[in-house]
Amino acid sequence: MTWRASADWGARLGMTRDEVAEANRIAIDLMHEIRDARETARCPIVVSGQMGPRGDGYDPSSIMTPEEAEDYHSHQVRALESAGADMVSALTMTNANEA
Repeated sequence: MTWRASADWGARLGMTRDEVAEANRIAIDLMHEIRDARETARCPIVVSGQMGPRGDGYDPSSIMTPEEAEDYHSHQVRALESAGADMVSALTMTNANEA
């Protein structure tokens, strides 16, 4: 649910950084509701906020430095953390610098 909930992708929809952060929090809140309704002692549920690549995950034409990637993705990480995600995962990263 949060794979594309980052600043550049939100901007394409006319969203501000704060609105994107709120979308991340809403997604994590929903996952908490599902966990609260479905988790059992035999089936624990981990709430993970997923981060996707800044650009097209299958087109490595734009490569950030590790510092640029940290600066870019930290806004989403902070939103996921503040919402209470148990962990954050990064999927489909185009290059090691971004990962």
